[in-house]
Amino acid sequence: MVDYVISEGEFSYRLKGKLNHLYENGQLLYRYASCKPRDQLGAWLNHLLAINMPSNTAFSGDTYLMYREDFWQFNQIEEEKAKLLSMLGFYRQAQLALSSMILPAAFAWSEALVKSSSWVKKTPKQLSMDAFEQSYDYDRYWQLLYRDAPLETLFEADDFKSAISLIVEPLVTSRRDVIFNK
Repeated sequence: MVDYVISEGEFSYRLKGKLNHLYENGQLLYRYASCKPRDQLGAWLNHLLAINMPSNTAFSGDTYLMYREDFWQFNQIEEEKAKLLSMLGFYRQAQLALSSMILPAAFAWSEALVKSSSWVKKTPKQLSMDAFEQSYDYDRYWQLLYRDAPLETLFEADDFKSAISLIVEPLVTSRRDVIFNK
């Protein structure tokens, strides 16, 4: 059971609820399909909640996310309280105005930065625009919100870059593939 208050400056958040799939050796989350950015963000939030619980001495600090194609692990991280507060702050802002956190684009940008490769000819911004356009075609909500909007301005906004550096980039850098011995 989760029930604690976490504060920073003028904002306090009471976190109350239940973390499922929490075991002595870690947290095991699963998805019976391809892993989407929102699934990764949900696993990251569960990980941050579990490692920030004040009375959680039984938790090893590892979270595993299993899905159709792969198996990832989030280990202990530094500044876990700051990372959780960043997520809570973005959630609070999204309750007041249109969120700048466009997940597919933010993940494409972060993965391009973290896993930079010489064979990729596109910039993080171009990869973000491609990811957004691919998602946009299937999402009626985004089609209504962003119709006639210049995409370049979405990905140049300080809020979008802040979401990447405070939330998505730490997630991508903390994520590790799990290799099973055969």
